[in-house]
Amino acid sequence: MLKANKIKHQHNNLFIDIFILLTSVSGVLFCFADYSLNLTLFVIFIAFLTCFLGRFKKQLGFVLPLMFSAFFLLIWNKNIINGFLNITNYLLNIYGEKTLTIVNLYKTDKTDLILIYMFIILILTLIFYTVLEFKCIWFYIFLIVLITACEIFLNLLKILGFILLIISLIFMIYREKLSKTSFKFILKTTVLTSLVFSIFLSIPNIRVNFISKYFENTVESAERIIYEENILPNGDFNNLKSYRPTNNVTLKIVMSSPKTCYLKGFVGDKFKNNKWQGIDYKTLYKNSDLFNALQKNNFYSQTQLSSNLNGKIKIIINNIGACKKFKYIPYMLCDKKILNSKNINDKNIINSAFENSGYSYSASDFDFDKITPSVTNEEKHYRDFVYKNYTNIDENFKNTVETLIGKYNSKNNAHYSYKNAKKEISELLGGFTYDKSSINNSNLTDNISNFASVTKSGYSVHFASLATMIFRYLGIPARYVEGYIITKNDVRNKSENSQITLTEKNCHAWVEYYQDG
Repeated sequence: MLKANKIKHQHNNLFIDIFILLTSVSGVLFCFADYSLNLTLFVIFIAFLTCFLGRFKKQLGFVLPLMFSAFFLLIWNKNIINGFLNITNYLLNIYGEKTLTIVNLYKTDKTDLILIYMFIILILTLIFYTVLEFKCIWFYIFLIVLITACEIFLNLLKILGFILLIISLIFMIYREKLSKTSFKFILKTTVLTSLVFSIFLSIPNIRVNFISKYFENTVESAERIIYEENILPNGDFNNLKSYRPTNNVTLKIVMSSPKTCYLKGFVGDKFKNNKWQGIDYKTLYKNSDLFNALQKNNFYSQTQLSSNLNGKIKIIINNIGACKKFKYIPYMLCDKKILNSKNINDKNIINSAFENSGYSYSASDFDFDKITPSVTNEEKHYRDFVYKNYTNIDENFKNTVETLIGKYNSKNNAHYSYKNAKKEISELLGGFTYDKSSINNSNLTDNISNFASVTKSGYSVHFASLATMIFRYLGIPARYVEGYIITKNDVRNKSENSQITLTEKNCHAWVEYYQDG
């Protein structure tokens, strides 16, 4: 009887080890790769052989995956290296897209990734067999935290793999207790668990993105604490408050030649869910070759106005109480040192949470009214990108604007005259009421439509938003901007290199539009 129980115990141990190894390897694999029946069969085959041979002699469990790995490298080394480079390029593309970094990809041939995945399965089998033998439960917890982090920051995770990994962790924790349980009970539990998750996975639109959604608000809250907030909403109108600026200091600025200027911070490209959002990273990253070529030729959108002008002035900014998420830059920026040529720079300059709140740059001393268009090949290519991405307008806003200014039909896709557009927008908005107490009091519509059609009263964020929509309706690329204005009063009687102190009262929102050339 004792012998029979011992054999039963050994059988249970073998079954549990195979199951844990199978779900562990499959879990990590299918966290990042799409499900494949062929790969699953290979995982089952390798997991069974590894655990089965390991029962006779532990060393065989380690040696088997190594032998197979060596065999794969000897026979299909070129395919595996090529597959590895393809996966590396895939990860580099994801990193580049998420961080807007221009990355250098490896030259590879198009190939089926099955061999590299099989090689990865062998390596994973070796790792998890070692984990099984040494009962390293902490390794699973570390792995799950690491993979969850990948989902939060890179949106890489696939639900099937994550679920399998959780199951393997549960079985690993209760491994000793399960080995004393009847084989039939374990089998029934496994089948039932698989059935439940199969039903769960068959429900449409279920993705592990719920993890990133769950953390989205947490990240936003953390950003508010880390970067601090402006008195303006950084484009988010959902919890818009009345504009009650105080004399609290926001920026301290030293200019070698004090002058009035706009300092650009937050830039909104599209209005969705009642808030201005940046152009999505996918769109920007798809154009990484364009920005790489432009920046190699020293063309940056931030320095466009002043790239060929002399009379540079030095500006030093110390951020005291403004939002620290952005570096505040003037439109006459001509200092490329503050711009990272390896990043896709188009609108604002994001400031790292770990960077110093003080920075400096050079700018040109010029009069906007005296600028003449400078058409270059770089400007033409960038202009194509601008028209493709900054003229979009939602159908609802199109109807709202049409009601305000009348129907506009462009001829041959030509935009409206810049001069007439500015004149008509000024006249239209001149009939609206400037009201600092306007808040988000619209439950039925977004704040811009509410401002345009109902209340017709608001402050800078409302006026700038509607102006952006009208420019776009007239075929002129435009964006919504928040930042600070250095006014005539701020620079009056200021000598060279004297300090200019800005407060919340200098905070402002405006519209910027693109003029060809």
